[in-house]
Amino acid sequence: MNFTIRNYLQAAALAAIVLPGCKQSQQQHTVEPAFYYWKSQVALNATEQNTFLQQSRKMYVKFFDVAWNAPQQRAMPVA
Repeated sequence: MNFTIRNYLQAAALAAIVLPGCKQSQQQHTVEPAFYYWKSQVALNATEQNTFLQQSRKMYVKFFDVAWNAPQQRAMPVA
């Protein structure tokens, strides 16, 4: 194989782009519990309320489904 200076420069450029992405992040990541409520109406019983209040600060609630409307060629909410 015949390597030229151009090949070395290409390899060095590739290494300069790829290698910085391999370092370990300095940021501390914390995992926070959250709940996802998959019903259209929110009605938590006492046990669910206590569990949520004691263990989480976030709750994701499903408001509506989304369906494809073929005549309009777009997604539409289905309440």
